[in-house]
Amino acid sequence: MLLGPGIFLACLCGVFFLPGDVFSVCVPPPVCQETAELKQPWVERARPYPSSGGLSTLSDAPAESTAEIIRRMLRVRSAFRPLFSMIPLAIPETPGLLVFSDTKEMAFTLRTRLSVSPVPDTPALSFLNPSGQFVAVAVDQGNSLAIDRALQSSALEQMLFPLFENRLPPWARNGLLQYAGSLHWRGNRLASGQVSSGLSEGLQSMTGDLQLVPLQRLLTLDEAQWSDFEKRRGALRMQANAWLLVDFLIHGEAGRLVPFFKDWLHSVAIGRDSDLDLAARLAPVFSLEAFENARLEHLRKMTPTDLDGFREQAEVLRILMQELEDAGIRPIDEKALRVELSLLANREIDLHQLPFKRTIRYSGIDFFDPCSLTPTGIGGAERDTNDPSALPAPMGLQLDHPSGESVLIEWVGNISDGTQARWRSVVAW
Repeated sequence: MLLGPGIFLACLCGVFFLPGDVFSVCVPPPVCQETAELKQPWVERARPYPSSGGLSTLSDAPAESTAEIIRRMLRVRSAFRPLFSMIPLAIPETPGLLVFSDTKEMAFTLRTRLSVSPVPDTPALSFLNPSGQFVAVAVDQGNSLAIDRALQSSALEQMLFPLFENRLPPWARNGLLQYAGSLHWRGNRLASGQVSSGLSEGLQSMTGDLQLVPLQRLLTLDEAQWSDFEKRRGALRMQANAWLLVDFLIHGEAGRLVPFFKDWLHSVAIGRDSDLDLAARLAPVFSLEAFENARLEHLRKMTPTDLDGFREQAEVLRILMQELEDAGIRPIDEKALRVELSLLANREIDLHQLPFKRTIRYSGIDFFDPCSLTPTGIGGAERDTNDPSALPAPMGLQLDHPSGESVLIEWVGNISDGTQARWRSVVAW
């Protein structure tokens, strides 16, 4: 069974034992087992990793992939630690990380072993149980943007509960998660000044009008009212409004609002402040009307940045190249690729589900302007086999942006999805 730093996990008829806690999910083995359980169960294959930054990890993924996920988790925790530095823990913090090599197996294991229902096609999520706060992530998806978005918001959500339990109002919780999910890094350095294209678009109507929820109303919505607003006005609009307010509190007014925000978060965590007390704390700087105007001005100065748009272009290109490969179509040069990409035009492409659903309209080859596409290897011709070893890797690409950003679309071979071997495209950030 599983033995890990700070974690002892045993399974007997779905009962798990961890230090200081016992929680039971007595789910008998299903009569018709799914494909993911036909091999040795994940709980028997997963290996413990040394605790790093207080994070206990179990993984069946390759060591290099696991180390990269741990690094990403820790950099998110490090980025937000200053914002929460003065807040005492409400409950013990026992963060755990479960790394899966297969998305389907992650969903199966979480559902049958832990009674956790993951969002479909989401590579990472956070969840609670009596033993601590956990993040589960699968590393087999080629969409690195989706992994970053979901993993970063999940890593922050893992931090929030031990600090606030359920005390954060919906705008603060949602806004912080959207803010975390939208961050970009260059190595271990946070790329500052980046604006999420999807969230900024979520603040605009079809006619281009701004869809801002009045500040006083936004601050006082409880969970039921927030859910009702999402149903009537759209989840993305509400998520974008929450993100904008958090972004303004952190970056607006040259950063001078951060101490007020930190002080308010501390007071909420210890049960002292209510929702509208944020406006009261900002009274020495802003009246409510002045705050509203400053928030609007902050939004008007925000424009989607090259890095965010470029990452979306790269992922759309990767998705389309994967679709061609899966259909047995292998362009042999840039000209042939452009023809095939043009034939795939006028469609909706889902980029990620968390922390918000992002759908892109792919209009055609001009979607990639002003970037240039340069082949990095020549693949084989059209194929009629499912065996990657029967042909060399498909043609790789280098995508270059005039700003100097550059990325490679590469291929990983002999990846099994449970039914067949195949080539898998990845964006090598």
